[in-house]
Amino acid sequence: LPPVAIAQPHTHAVLESAATDGGRPWLRTSGIGLSAGTLSVVGLSFRGDAAWSALPPPGDTGGALYVWGSASATVENTSFVNQTSYAGGGAIFVGTSGAVRIRRTSFDSCSASWGGALWIQRAGRADILGCVFLRNMAVDGGAIAVTAETGTALRIRGCAFRWNSAGV
Repeated sequence: LPPVAIAQPHTHAVLESAATDGGRPWLRTSGIGLSAGTLSVVGLSFRGDAAWSALPPPGDTGGALYVWGSASATVENTSFVNQTSYAGGGAIFVGTSGAVRIRRTSFDSCSASWGGALWIQRAGRADILGCVFLRNMAVDGGAIAVTAETGTALRIRGCAFRWNSAGV
């Protein structure tokens, strides 16, 4: 499958490919989901998205982005503000056998039960580099919750964590 890119070249977002699934992103009421293929999100701003569903997890995860199955994703120079998820990953839910790279991205005032900003349930590899986590809150993992299975390679480097809280 060809990679799918979502970028903000000037003032609006461009979705190069959209469908219901099959490796292409689908637009959910709460944001963007991908179960196969490659997703690239660059220079966007997500504000006020919420994942609320009658479905059990993972149906109500990832307020803005939901990366699942065998998908891989790159998120760069993007901001997530006031994202909410009933279950986990106020801004992003990761439950994939693929690789996820989040770079130079900010998470501000996001909330969820697990991982106020980010919930990594599983990933072949997850790199979180040079990100800023501010004022996120959750019952478990104020900024990030990792409940990854054996075999997940996780690297967090050069990130700033300020005023995040758990157990609320």
